[in-house]
Amino acid sequence: MTLQAKILVVDDTPQNVKLLTDLLAAPHYAVVTAASGHEALEQVEKETPDLILLDVVMPRMNGYEVCRKIRDSPVTALLPVIMVTGLDPSQERVKGIEAGADEFITKPINRPELLARVRSLLRIKALHDTVKRQATELFEANAQLSHTLDELRTTQIHLIQSEKMAALGKLVAGLAHEINTPLGAITSNTNLLDRGFKRLGPSVAEQGTTLLTTLEPLLHTNAEACQRISAIVKNLKTFARLDEAEWKSADFREGMESTLTLVHHLHKGRIQMIREYREIPPVECHPGQINQVFMNLLVNAIQAIEGPGKIWIRMGLEGDIVKVEIQDTGIGIAETHLPRIFDPGFTTKGVGVGTGLGLSICYQIIAEHQGTIHVTSQDGRGSTFTMHLPIRPRKE
Repeated sequence: MTLQAKILVVDDTPQNVKLLTDLLAAPHYAVVTAASGHEALEQVEKETPDLILLDVVMPRMNGYEVCRKIRDSPVTALLPVIMVTGLDPSQERVKGIEAGADEFITKPINRPELLARVRSLLRIKALHDTVKRQATELFEANAQLSHTLDELRTTQIHLIQSEKMAALGKLVAGLAHEINTPLGAITSNTNLLDRGFKRLGPSVAEQGTTLLTTLEPLLHTNAEACQRISAIVKNLKTFARLDEAEWKSADFREGMESTLTLVHHLHKGRIQMIREYREIPPVECHPGQINQVFMNLLVNAIQAIEGPGKIWIRMGLEGDIVKVEIQDTGIGIAETHLPRIFDPGFTTKGVGVGTGLGLSICYQIIAEHQGTIHVTSQDGRGSTFTMHLPIRPRKE
């Protein structure tokens, strides 16, 4: 460090500049000079030296003023400065310290003392530069580590999401198969009995009329039950849609309705679902993923309402952007929690109730669809989650 050190000599007297230059040239320091305070500051701004030898008495701007300006700049606040003066050292030393000088040398200059002080300050600067460089490297490494951690969390969430949806797909397929087989038999038998009794009606004896009157509504109830089970199975298939891995056009209202059917048991008789749908075109998306977002937000809204309440589901069009809004009258979200609400692992629910991944998954899915999701909420007054999704996202 010492052999390559660059030293700026500032003095308005040419003889003093030559003397200091000669004294410093022998140890092979690179010496540059300035004849005034203004020139010194310009040189420092242009290319910062490793150390400054600064004369106190100069016209227009003395050494103390120059030193203060150097200390005021964040870039040069720690730059080593040695004040040089021929005035009374006892008085000038205090002024120099107050101005921010590191060392003080009086004229006539003692060469060994000058070189010793220069070497000492350059060693301190070298240590400071090393610490600063290591701190910068540590900061950069930490930033890279944080970025890698964020990527790992995103990947983990994506894997969890994929695993959950894959498991749901297998479950839905299995349930649909297991339910459809007996359901088909029940439906067929019910229809056969219904047709049979209708044919028997005119020909049976009068005593059988009571029996037919009793059985007819039971058969009608069975038929309605079969239709309801069939609708539930259809909604399960519509919700999962895991066979549709590619982008395709989907009806958001259909996806929302299938999701509402699946969560009906969570709020039946307690929460009023208010639909406010405007006309919207089909949207290019991954339907199963969008339905998962609807499911997560609806379940959260239902769980946020501790007694009777309302949930509004709104859909509309803003230019070529579809807006979906889910508003509830639940307990709301504390203002301090709002900035972290989409962070992986963050949850306001109790232990064992929430994983803290639901809203993070929603955020990731919407981002992958080139959309946005945000929340407004007041503690104790409910929450509103708003999504904006392009009708035709740019394909990656």
